[in-house]
Amino acid sequence: MSRLASCPPDCARRCAGNRGSHHCSTSVSRRTSNVELTPSKRRVLRLITRGTTVAEVASTVGISANTVKSQLKRAYERLDVHSRVAAAEQARRLGLLVDIE
Repeated sequence: MSRLASCPPDCARRCAGNRGSHHCSTSVSRRTSNVELTPSKRRVLRLITRGTTVAEVASTVGISANTVKSQLKRAYERLDVHSRVAAAEQARRLGLLVDIE
């Protein structure tokens, strides 16, 4: 998989223009190295990484679908990602999903 594949489209264009220099890989890792997510955000994120829908997560956790979406949005912001797949990869890489059942 290309290093640019993990970039958002606008970033990928900038990185591609840098002749192989991937500007966001170091800045992203620096920004996300001290990420902390609340237990509820980690639980929602863990369920989502298993392929659970927002409605299923809401039912399982006992919160509204809008709350699930809000927690995912905040988790994406803290992980500096833009998709479920990227959030799952980043959370696993940072060890944020290890202790949540």
